[in-house]
Amino acid sequence: MTRSLRIALIASARFPIREPFAGGLEAHTWVLATALRSRGHRVALFAAPAPTPPSASANCPSTPPG
Repeated sequence: MTRSLRIALIASARFPIREPFAGGLEAHTWVLATALRSRGHRVALFAAPAPTPPSASANCPSTPPG
């Protein structure tokens, strides 16, 4: 009988855990969390927040050039 566990992973607060990874620690944390979840465990990941992507409309002029 396999029992589901509640697991907390604490990662670096410097870089977010998302692709493209900043380094090996971030990649390892992501792989570990993914593998544990696929085995049915509940994983809470504490890490740096991902930056908010700039709005697509911020880069587009409101009127066409010309």
